[in-house]
Amino acid sequence: MKKILFAVFLLLPCVCMAEEVTPAVVNRPNCGEVKKQIDELKAVDTLTDEESTKLKSLQDTYNTQCVTQRTSKIRTAAVRTASSVVTEQPVATEEIPTCDSLQAEIEKLQAQYDKMCVVAIAEPESEPLTPEQIQDLRANGLCPDESKPNKFGCCDGERFKDVGNMEFKCCPNDGGECLPLVVPVKE
Repeated sequence: MKKILFAVFLLLPCVCMAEEVTPAVVNRPNCGEVKKQIDELKAVDTLTDEESTKLKSLQDTYNTQCVTQRTSKIRTAAVRTASSVVTEQPVATEEIPTCDSLQAEIEKLQAQYDKMCVVAIAEPESEPLTPEQIQDLRANGLCPDESKPNKFGCCDGERFKDVGNMEFKCCPNDGGECLPLVVPVKE
């Protein structure tokens, strides 16, 4: 008899608590639908006051109902014991952004930065060097772009080539006339 009374008193609070929880479960929002609406509103560049209010409301709902719902399942399972029932208060956590939403935000900020902060520097147009100017630069140990040659004496866009009879020259990668090696001038 004592066991039956003990079981009735032990189970009675559980039945009462189940009746209180049922309406909250029925009224729970569809988190996927809420997230979809949030993403649609975030995609709009300029929001009206009504849309801004709706977005804030949806974000609050998502943070309190959906994010907590996911984390509370993990916490409740971890702390549930055979001798007691744990009642957990929902904890609002910050929304975790997705990679796509972060990428969209980066692109938006980059475009704004480029528009407001980057000043285009116009490079002066230079005329192509004449063959005489190229020969003068090479005679002074420099390439046509005024850089130093590689260890074989060739400039960017040229390859070191044996043209026969123990003669080596620098030939353009895209074809054309081979030029003598650039010999660095010792200072």
